[in-house]
Amino acid sequence: FKEQPKGLAIAFFANMGERFSFYIMMACLVFFLQARYGLAEDKAGNIYSTFYLLTYALALLGGFIADRTQKYKGTIFVGILIMLLGKILIAVPGLSYSITLIALFVIALGNGLFKGNLQAIVGQLYDKPQFAHLRDRAFSVFYMGINIGAFFAPSAANGIRNWYLKSQGYIYDADLAGLSNSYLAGRLEDSTHLQLLADKMAGAPVADLQAYTSEYIDAFSTGYNYAFGLAAIAMTISLLVYVFFHRLLPDRKKQIEENKTIVQMPWSEEKPRIIALLLVFLVVIFFWMSFHQNGLTLSFFARDYTSTHVGPVTNMFFELKSFLAIIIAIIGLVYLVRRKSKMIEKLIGAGMLLVGGALAWYFYGSYSESNRIQPEIFQQFNPIFIVFLTPLVIAVFSYWNKKGVEPSTPRKI
Repeated sequence: FKEQPKGLAIAFFANMGERFSFYIMMACLVFFLQARYGLAEDKAGNIYSTFYLLTYALALLGGFIADRTQKYKGTIFVGILIMLLGKILIAVPGLSYSITLIALFVIALGNGLFKGNLQAIVGQLYDKPQFAHLRDRAFSVFYMGINIGAFFAPSAANGIRNWYLKSQGYIYDADLAGLSNSYLAGRLEDSTHLQLLADKMAGAPVADLQAYTSEYIDAFSTGYNYAFGLAAIAMTISLLVYVFFHRLLPDRKKQIEENKTIVQMPWSEEKPRIIALLLVFLVVIFFWMSFHQNGLTLSFFARDYTSTHVGPVTNMFFELKSFLAIIIAIIGLVYLVRRKSKMIEKLIGAGMLLVGGALAWYFYGSYSESNRIQPEIFQQFNPIFIVFLTPLVIAVFSYWNKKGVEPSTPRKI
């Protein structure tokens, strides 16, 4: 945040909490829908797709309201409140199917009021000439906050769900959950494999398979409700950050009132900008279409077609504690070898390298030759790659900026 306006840090942390909450939903929404309501993949996928369609489409409504009223900060505040209400609602165990759909719509509506307008406010921070040259770097930092939240979300969702399952005397087993739903719906012709899984889970022969599978599904889906409860807590933190520090963000309506002069851009200048914007629209449509397969087809693929058990080396990256130890060691190494690091930074880097390396080695030794992994965790790798690559990209563009050859924003895209 060096040299950046103070409002960037507020937007960064408010958005990071909301995105943490958002990516908890992405990590487990389709699995929750299947577990709680016994939906087939195509039906759960349709709900997931409609939810994300509304999440982005309703941003048009949020932008329209903010533009007409010029109350961007007020629109964002209302959006956070609505999202919080929706996430509290979906966190309640035992909801009917229709109420869950209503909760998802409420979340999408709140997101529509929040998401685009916060980005607009971040852009307004750089309308002043002294900050204009920092705009692109600021958005890179801003989106790094998004990806930090996205990195922790899958492990948090899994941790809460597994904790609840354990408290009820169960452990996670995707096969048992799927077969249980098929059995309860009367679609399972042969229950032999289900019986074996249930006996193994219970540690003794299960006499009443109907009751056991019903109880397991209830515990399994309630674990996801608790994960949604964690998402609601994250939204509450974002709300508090925004409420207490929103004064550091620009007030668009006040800016317009102070500057009464409005310059109408000639069509000859406006036309190429609109064309460029439409081309960006075309690119991002396909980008987000593919990106959000993370929570749908790629999640199904990870659950159904990847190994459920891995060795200790691979497990280092699927367990948050060991992955964080590796990250700490890498960051420490960077500070240690970086030429610009001061002596105190090199000492801190050496300490981080030693501590992170020692912890990583300890965790490696504690893992067995075969460790169970869960499909939601695959979603943490994309955001952590972005977090690590963002400083490198910023450094390259900063270097080009000093040389006077930094490309335009559309060229960067």
